[in-house]
Amino acid sequence: MIQVASLNLRNPYLNASGIYSQIPELYKFWQPLGVGALVTKTITFDERMGYKGRRMVINKEKGYMINRMGLPNPGLQKTIELLKEYKSKFKTPLIVSILADREKELALLGLYADAIELNVSCPNEEKNVPNIGYSLDLLKQVCENVMAKTDKPIIVKLPPYIGKKEAELLKLLENEGIYLRFPIHESYELKEIIKMLDKINISGVTMSNTIAVRQINLETKEVIIQGGLSATLINKQIVLKNIQAAKEVSDIDIIASGGVLIKKDADNYLSAGAKAVQLGSGVYLKQGNPQENLKEFVKQFIYEKN
Repeated sequence: MIQVASLNLRNPYLNASGIYSQIPELYKFWQPLGVGALVTKTITFDERMGYKGRRMVINKEKGYMINRMGLPNPGLQKTIELLKEYKSKFKTPLIVSILADREKELALLGLYADAIELNVSCPNEEKNVPNIGYSLDLLKQVCENVMAKTDKPIIVKLPPYIGKKEAELLKLLENEGIYLRFPIHESYELKEIIKMLDKINISGVTMSNTIAVRQINLETKEVIIQGGLSATLINKQIVLKNIQAAKEVSDIDIIASGGVLIKKDADNYLSAGAKAVQLGSGVYLKQGNPQENLKEFVKQFIYEKN
């Protein structure tokens, strides 16, 4: 057993929120695979059906994925009903992901879970959510709102902190029509965020959410998709740099997320100082049906450990 964000896990591997992570899917797909903890899809106060336009671009040859799912989820009340139904079936710690919007009410989900992952970084939100993870004051306020409503461990899902060097690397994707949507944020800014989270006793952080990008058709200039980029070598480099920056100023527990395709990727994150690793979008870059490939994808991480 290992302890991560005050949770006792049998191994350091979790599913990433958003990858087959509606509550019934966690029970059906992820729990039988033996992951150390289960993470739900991000829950919003009201039910959401998700984005109506194109939701996903997957390029297996070039090795990237862009998604704009729109946080489809049943909303607070239906989620409470599902958690009441399924909680006794889960033999693994359950982490409920909530959006940093009406977070005071959503924190009530802590009554039915072992921990809360606070999503302050969804790149597809139209409101202020994508910016909270970059704002010291906003993030502190949102965290304290949740802490006032639950005594369960809180894990903050941060956005990627992309500095000038990483932004230059992202320009390599411009021949695919992929462009960064948010301003750059350097490591020194992340360090201040981490020190604040440590000071207010946040249990852990997830590093990090997907990279906010826009992909256009290079000939017509029309937007193909605007969403979160994942599964690339650049994601890995950014996450590693963010882990290293955080470790320089704090011992806060880190759950690494992004760009994990093979076991070496996870090992690199753990060696850099992460205590656990989330798995997910890498399965979409395998040949064949992602749902059918999930078992083989996860096996490379967990069965060797056990």
